[in-house]
Amino acid sequence: MRRRTVTAVLGAVLLVLLLTAVAAVVGLGGRDGAGDDGQAGPAPAATTPAPPATTPDGSPVTDLVVLGDSLAAGYQPTLPGDRTDPDGGYAGVLRDALGEAAGEPPALTNLACPGETVGTFLAGGTCDYPAGSQAAAADAALRALPDGGAGALVTVQLGANDVQRCARLDVGGPTGPSAEVDEACAAAGLDAVRQGLAEVLAGVRDAAPQARVVVLDYYNPYAVAALLGPGLAEFATRADEVHTALNELVADVARDAGAVVAPVGAAFTAGDDGEPPVGPICSLTWMCADPPDIHATDAGYRVMAEQVLAVR
Repeated sequence: MRRRTVTAVLGAVLLVLLLTAVAAVVGLGGRDGAGDDGQAGPAPAATTPAPPATTPDGSPVTDLVVLGDSLAAGYQPTLPGDRTDPDGGYAGVLRDALGEAAGEPPALTNLACPGETVGTFLAGGTCDYPAGSQAAAADAALRALPDGGAGALVTVQLGANDVQRCARLDVGGPTGPSAEVDEACAAAGLDAVRQGLAEVLAGVRDAAPQARVVVLDYYNPYAVAALLGPGLAEFATRADEVHTALNELVADVARDAGAVVAPVGAAFTAGDDGEPPVGPICSLTWMCADPPDIHATDAGYRVMAEQVLAVR
């Protein structure tokens, strides 16, 4: 299956300019796991807790179905080709941890698509699926599970691509940095998530009524804008407000659908009381690497998997 590489919402050039400025403020050498060569260095080791080997009803976890966007697809800027690894990212960590606990890994089906929104998940148009959309592919995979998915763990991560396009940031202008969040765009994106994610989860529940469903929320990679000084402080705060609204919405929709929520955003800013909290973004994402990228590092994907294992 061909997957289309997602383009960072604010544009690669703007991200390079942003992270160049960040490097001047925080120093890429020796801070949050970034090395002297500008590449993200070793992050603090993440300890993945040993999960129960069974689902809540006592049956073994035999199938792991992963749905969503580029994070669910295991996107890494250092990977070849389309830079995704359906067997890597947090999906791979989950499979390996569950297999270690049970003695045999669950069968992994990763249908995630970089750049996917809730709308394209349902209607298609971003990645190529024989069935036409990720929703249709997921429906077929879930209905093929035995016993209504009684032994399955299904993860869903969608919504970020619906709102990230609403931010504009330019740190290289002739008069200095400028940034804004399009309020109308953000409101429309949140509305799309509210309606579309509910439909996505209803479809998952209909196709696999006995499966355990975990919805992941999001970290905020653009919190690093707060490090650039007062010129971008307002943008960083407003972007964090939209991010917070997205995570609250995702949690509300997930719980209404009978799913549980893996709090990725909180885990990525643990111990940071700043406004907005930055946390170890430089070690858990590629935002302070050269070239920079909004996606998670191996350490970040381990943290994401830990959140799923803790709540599932």
